[in-house]
Amino acid sequence: MSNRHQTGSTFLLVTAVLTLGVLATGVGIWAYGAVSKKSEADKPLTATVVSDSFLHDVLDEGEIESSSNIEIKCAVKSRNANNTEIHWVIEEGAFVTKGQKIVELVASALELERDQQQILCNTSLSLKVQSQNTYEAAMIARTEYIEGAYKQEEQTFNGEIFVAEENLRRAIQYARYSERLAAKGYLTALQLEADRFAVKKSENELELAQRKLSVLQEYTLPKMLKTLNSEIDTAKARWDAEEESYKLELKKLDEIVSQIAACEITAPEAGQVVYANVYSSRGGSEVVIEPGAKVREGQTILRIPDRGQMQVKASVNESKVTEVEVGMPVTIRVDAFGDMELQGVVTRVNQFAEPSSWSRGNVKEYAAFIKVIDPPPEMRPGLTASVSIHVEHRLNAPQIPVQALCEHGGRFYVLVEKDGKYDTRQIEIGSSNDRTVTINSSNLSPGDKVVMNPRRFDDLIELPEIEADAPPEIDSSVVAVATETAERPAAPAGGSRGNPMKALDTDGDGALSADELAAAPAAFRDRLTQNDTNGDGQIDSSELAAMAARFKGGPRGGGPRGGAEGGN
Repeated sequence: MSNRHQTGSTFLLVTAVLTLGVLATGVGIWAYGAVSKKSEADKPLTATVVSDSFLHDVLDEGEIESSSNIEIKCAVKSRNANNTEIHWVIEEGAFVTKGQKIVELVASALELERDQQQILCNTSLSLKVQSQNTYEAAMIARTEYIEGAYKQEEQTFNGEIFVAEENLRRAIQYARYSERLAAKGYLTALQLEADRFAVKKSENELELAQRKLSVLQEYTLPKMLKTLNSEIDTAKARWDAEEESYKLELKKLDEIVSQIAACEITAPEAGQVVYANVYSSRGGSEVVIEPGAKVREGQTILRIPDRGQMQVKASVNESKVTEVEVGMPVTIRVDAFGDMELQGVVTRVNQFAEPSSWSRGNVKEYAAFIKVIDPPPEMRPGLTASVSIHVEHRLNAPQIPVQALCEHGGRFYVLVEKDGKYDTRQIEIGSSNDRTVTINSSNLSPGDKVVMNPRRFDDLIELPEIEADAPPEIDSSVVAVATETAERPAAPAGGSRGNPMKALDTDGDGALSADELAAAPAAFRDRLTQNDTNGDGQIDSSELAAMAARFKGGPRGGGPRGGAEGGN
């Protein structure tokens, strides 16, 4: 009984010892692994300097369009501030022949206006005919007076003068005869006086008849001619006015008729129809071509593109627009064509920014137009395309990742690792393509190993002191932020002096978020947001490192370019 108890106790003891040994071994292995992982994490990550092809591309997206379009516009004039409604429009993408009806606008209002205008034309014609008859009647009245009434009165007055003259002659003769008889005593004095009075009467009658003729010729005739001519001129003026009014009314009628005819639009040439929809800067539709939509005079409704002359309209970020020039080659990939690559060339870069949306903030974009060389027959307007504008291509160019750069005092440094030892070297950089930067220095050769994010290892990198009165060679505030962010300044950066990165990158994640950018001073923020090349509203480490390289190198992102470009 005692032997069994002793044996059981021994077994339990051995089991406990073995269990403790296993636990101790596991703890030791875990501790060793943790130490090893920590050691690996603290070890600098290096990259090798390579001499390879350097391709600097500007990558953007755009939309396929034709560089030569036949635009079908609304020719119907807007009346009373009302636009014209589309009654029917041919299906987008349809192929049409010359003369085929493609759009029909609502013409009911114009047809009603045409009927009303026809009534006005008839009324105006009636007034014109009436005024013409009045004019012709006035002309007849003048002729009637000159050739009729005037001559009749003149002849009457001449007859009266003739009679008066004859009466006067007889009265004179009879008075002379009475004087001789009175002298002989045959007539009394009273009879002689009566005969002499008859002479006076005849003289007065002759003078009156002569005066009537004189008044007719000197006053009545000119007065009547003035009156008649005035009536003629008035009638002529009224006739002319009514005739012009009638012409205007006819012109309005013809215009309305032509406007009604313009409501039916036919294709001027054969081709494929594309709607001229207009989209707002926020991505919504401002104008949609469809039945019921209203269009104004001169507004483009449809386009018939020349499919042999296609181009891509791409939007280039303002931080890269100075790098793009006319004549640069372009590789084009159309989403609908899969992996097919097309060749193109930059034909134009707009000088003014495109209208921007509120969601883009202060970031501006410029339109670049790229001619597609030998477009395939299946290419059509509206397709989405990705373009790679080949800004620069160099063969056998020494280059390193942009994350290996350390900007300090307006100069660039790298931390070189060789056989476990580290050496800080100042270098001259060339062009940058946002991923790598070319080297123009002889103290860095292909095969050398450079530390990534060197500013994290302030115990290894040796940077010179910055002279207080030395003017910076570049915009040190912006470049310092770019370099500091690209190098992930989560660890204390003892070598950075006066760098605003610590105040901006509040979460220490090595990037500037939208909230961190919003907290920056306005002028400083605007300069940083110009380098948000992917338009995501924040500045990541690669964008800031590329910005640092571009500030050093100039408008194309490259400084003094050493070596032969494109040579062997």
